[in-house]
Amino acid sequence: MTELVAKWPCEYCTYENWLSAIKCTMCRAQRPSGGAIITEEPLKSSPPLEASLHQWDPAGLSNSPTQGGSLTLKLF
Repeated sequence: MTELVAKWPCEYCTYENWLSAIKCTMCRAQRPSGGAIITEEPLKSSPPLEASLHQWDPAGLSNSPTQGGSLTLKLF
C-alpha cells in the first residue's frame, strides 16, 4: 500500500506546498486558513535508461565529419 502525499496550493502562484509550510515556498504568500488540501501518490521510480540515452547530442555532432564535409541539422 502506498502512502499519500498531502500539499496545499498557493492562491497566488499555484505552487503546491508541503503541509508543514506556513508560507508559500515560491512567492512567500501566507497559507490560507481552511484552504484546499491536495493528496496524491508519490512518484514511482522508473526502470533505468540505456547508457546511450544519457549522452546529450542534440545536433548529432558525435557523427559529424572531422575534416571538411557538411553538418546536417535534424529537426524533429
